[in-house]
Formats: sequence, C-alpha cells, structure tokens
Amino acid sequence: MAESTIHSERAKTTTRLEEQQTGPKIHKTPHMVIWTPTFILTFFCILVVILSVDAAMIPGWLSRDFRGEKLLIVHVGGIFLAFLALIAIGRSWWLRLGGLLGCLWTLFMSLSLIVSLRGIDPTSPVIIQLNVAMNTSLLATFICLSIDRAPIRRWDNWFFALALGISVVGTLLAFFLAPASTRSLLTLGNPIAATTQILSLLVWWLRPSCWQTHPGPTFLIGVYPFITLMLAIPNLATTEDNFYLLLVAHLSLFLGILRVIQAERMDWYHQSASDKPDEVEGSETPLQAG
Repeated sequence: MAESTIHSERAKTTTRLEEQQTGPKIHKTPHMVIWTPTFILTFFCILVVILSVDAAMIPGWLSRDFRGEKLLIVHVGGIFLAFLALIAIGRSWWLRLGGLLGCLWTLFMSLSLIVSLRGIDPTSPVIIQLNVAMNTSLLATFICLSIDRAPIRRWDNWFFALALGISVVGTLLAFFLAPASTRSLLTLGNPIAATTQILSLLVWWLRPSCWQTHPGPTFLIGVYPFITLMLAIPNLATTEDNFYLLLVAHLSLFLGILRVIQAERMDWYHQSASDKPDEVEGSETPLQAG
C-alpha cells in the first residue's frame, strides 16, 4: 500500500514537471469528416434518381402532356424543405438567416411559376417585380451561407465593397442610358435582377475563402446562378436542353444545401466527440476534414 502511494506521488510529480516543460496535455480531437459512406451513397442516389426522372419527364413536356412549370414547382418544393431542415439543424445565425431567406426565395420563385402558368406576359410589371424580389432574396441567401464557416479576409472586404459600388453604378447607368420615353422605376427592374444574379455567382466562385473552407457547397450552389446566366444567352442551346439544364440547376442547389446540412450534422457529432475525449481516443471511427 505504501509502495503504491509512493508510486502515485512520483507519477503526479513527473506529470507536473512535464506540464511545466511542455505545457498541459491536450486531448487530441479528430478532424471532422463530411463525406461519410452513408452520405456519399445518399448523395449519389438522389443525384442519379432525380436526373433519371427529369430525363424521363422531358418527352412528356415536349408533347405538352404537362406544363414545365409544374415540374419546376416540385423541384422548388424540395429546395424549400431543404431550407427548412437547414433552419432546424443550423446553429449559427448565418445559417438560420440564410435558411429563412432561402424559404423566402422559394416563395417568390413559386409565385413566379404560378404567374407563368396563368399565361401572363413575361414583360409585365408583375413578372419584373417578382424577378427582382426573387434574385435579391437569393443573393442575400448566398451571402449568408457563404459567410458561415468562411473567414472574412482582406479580399472578401474588397469584394463586397467593389460589388456594392459596381452594382449601384451599373444600375444607375442602365437607368439613365435608357430612352427617356421608357424610363421609369420599372426600368430599374431588369438591371437589378441581372446584377443580383451575377453577384449570386461571384459571391461563391470569386472568393478564395469559400473554396478553401467549403469547396463542396461553393461548387454545387454556384452552379445554379452559373446555369441560369448561361441560359439567358440567346440561341445558346435548344429549348429542350434549356429546360433540362434548368432542372439540373435546381438539383445542384438542392444538393448544395444538403451538403451544408451534412456539414452541420457532422459538426454536432464532432462537438459531442470533443466533449468526451476518453471515448474518442478509443474510437476506431476516423473524423477527417473533407
């Protein structure tokens, strides 16, 4: 008994000396893994199934068995559910605010599709105002999602300052360069919608901090504004290709939000694992940044 007590005292003394020389021992916490086997399988199953279903629906759309807006509404509904899940699981205010703004975007998008089903002229003031509201809310959503987890560096500050200045100047130039007979507040609608759509792409793809911290959402979510901008170019593709690419854009946005949700879920797991270092050291499940 005396020997064990002496040994314990010696061990404590040795530990104190080591901590004085090298600092206190810190439990090594594993890095966070995002692309787990289950998530990879789920991700690619969703990708393959939805792409296959969309491709199978194209002939029916071409033969006018149904309106394309109805299929787009289904896609937007899925994105709405993804944003709701992001609000429920997100811990940071950036994610929650991005989810709320994303739900607002799906509302405007659905209204735009419903108005299109009614056969209203695309150049009518209602459509223009819906486009402005829709693109502005989408830009605000992307800003919130891109800022979460990404450090704000010097280039990010410059980017947001330049984007704001160039957007304001470009919109005013488009307004004052328009013919005086057609100049009105509605004239600002199309330049604002186009500018916010371009910024929705640049806020992801032109910021290195996004590519370094979360390359998955940066690519997947950025595909949506990229495709929609390409589809705005006249005679770039056939009507069938344009419609299918629009469906692919919505799918890419859905998968990007799904990837953000998975990162938040694994962050929860990583946090709980960090709170139990003894269990982590004996665990065989690696958590590695991906």
